[in-house]
Amino acid sequence: MRKNVSPFVLSLLLCAFIFDVSLAATHAAAFDDAEPQAAWQSYTFYGEEFSALLPEMPVLDHTSRIVNGNRNLFDTARNYAAYGNNIVYLIRAYDKPREREDLNYFAREYVRSLVSAGRVIQLKVQQELPRGKFSGRQYVIASDTHPTSIAQSSFYVFLTTRHAYVLRAVGADDNHPEVQRFFSSFVLSDSPGGRLVVDESKLPPPPVVYASDVALEDYKMSPDGDATAKGTAPKTNAAVGMEAGKEQSTSENSKTAAQPADSKDGQQIYKIKEVTHRAQVIYKPEPFYTEKARKNQTTGVVRLRLILSATGKVTNIVVLKFLPHGLDEKAVFAASHIKFIPAMKDDRPVSQYILIEYNFNVY
Repeated sequence: MRKNVSPFVLSLLLCAFIFDVSLAATHAAAFDDAEPQAAWQSYTFYGEEFSALLPEMPVLDHTSRIVNGNRNLFDTARNYAAYGNNIVYLIRAYDKPREREDLNYFAREYVRSLVSAGRVIQLKVQQELPRGKFSGRQYVIASDTHPTSIAQSSFYVFLTTRHAYVLRAVGADDNHPEVQRFFSSFVLSDSPGGRLVVDESKLPPPPVVYASDVALEDYKMSPDGDATAKGTAPKTNAAVGMEAGKEQSTSENSKTAAQPADSKDGQQIYKIKEVTHRAQVIYKPEPFYTEKARKNQTTGVVRLRLILSATGKVTNIVVLKFLPHGLDEKAVFAASHIKFIPAMKDDRPVSQYILIEYNFNVY
């Protein structure tokens, strides 16, 4: 039997339908608004007291720090670095602050790690910026005796009972929305939440690609480890594989090589002289010395050619000159963690070749 639906019920059903459509539209709009920021996540690491929003999983490099200015006394430290939208985000964590190590001490220690010997940097306190119960301070570089200053930007120092933290963003000023998002998201807590940063040093190393050390007369190494092309770069051949630590001649006069391709995924790779603005290396970690190399008193240079891609990733690392006992692997690992602002050509980011060197010495 067919039943008639009263006008009252119909009106209720219509209202419910309109509400559902409106709610779905609201959710869709909220999703659309959130989608551009979906890659940003909160990150932390074992034993740390911080969490911070970053546009990608940061690379992690373990390092050391001088204690109370005593160059014979060291403690541990860690560097976290991430890239997104032409901005490099940096966090340095110092372990176990001592009694005389205050905010100013770690600000000076951080700047010393960025500059060469004999260079004088004057800092200025911009403002006090505590995080909850922990003290914090913003610093700016007031003067620099070197004609080419380090990338100008504010940096922030925070001090807890167990750590000191330095935050810095390079590529945009403090008023940039994404820079503000990074700084404002930095939270100090005894038990911070967030996604754990992957410690790649605990993972098996990726395979290393080797090549003969060739045509280096076409390049002039600059003091910062970059390379300026003087002539035509050598053409690409197939990469030559070699077991780690296996002896192989790398004559300076050799003329055969395995080099990265002149294009990758259809994108052209440029030499430095071909770009409008060369890639700006912001973070370049130093490789560790292996125990086997130390035992054998191995010293020398590892030279690499690589691509700083338009996406902010290091790709196509090729060893042009190697050292045995795992030093080439350490150099490749360090190079893979370089963070930079990509080169520009015709107002767009492009990929660029560079040469870098790592010097290994026994102290």
